[in-house]
Amino acid sequence: MKKILFVVSLAMILGLISQSSFAQKDPQAKEILDRVSNKYSKMNAFKADFVYKLENSEAGIDEEMQGLIHIKDDQFKLELLNKIIFFDGDLIREYDNDFQEYTIKEYDSETEEVNLSSVLNLYKEGFKYRIREQTAEGYFIELVPEDGDKSFFKIIMEVNNKFEVNSFTYFEKNGNLVSTLVKNFEEQPNLQLSFFDFFQANLEVIDSVDMR
Repeated sequence: MKKILFVVSLAMILGLISQSSFAQKDPQAKEILDRVSNKYSKMNAFKADFVYKLENSEAGIDEEMQGLIHIKDDQFKLELLNKIIFFDGDLIREYDNDFQEYTIKEYDSETEEVNLSSVLNLYKEGFKYRIREQTAEGYFIELVPEDGDKSFFKIIMEVNNKFEVNSFTYFEKNGNLVSTLVKNFEEQPNLQLSFFDFFQANLEVIDSVDMR
């Protein structure tokens, strides 16, 4: 227990150090982030295969799983493990393949995990940012939330020279590192809005839960 408390305390200290290490919004970092956001926003729709990783060396956690996300405007369809998650811009509809259970809830940007859909515009409000490292392949940009109450204290985003997101990792105060590595990316100009409609997917539902 003492060891776990020490890890959490250390992570919180590191978070405070990170927040105080820079107190401005780096114009060069903003230019890169703007180009990334603009590039994706001009696409009608796209999909990405990714690897999701959860690591915590002190707690002995090292998990990795494959995922697939489709994005169009503010809507997305996310497939990860045994779940399919639909977001229509307003509500989250989550389907569990194992139990054939359907859950509906309000979308809360403060509690939902950072994913490829949200990270593209995350910097626009409530974050400071800077270029942490520049390489021949692109940039590593560090984003720090201005709100100290968030569950994470920084995000490291890797952007290539084509201004595409290669990966992003957020550092939680409990010591977790949560990473998303984009493996394959494909623009899908003909993807229809009906693709993001849970009821059009014709999934068999045995039980449903309304959490609104």
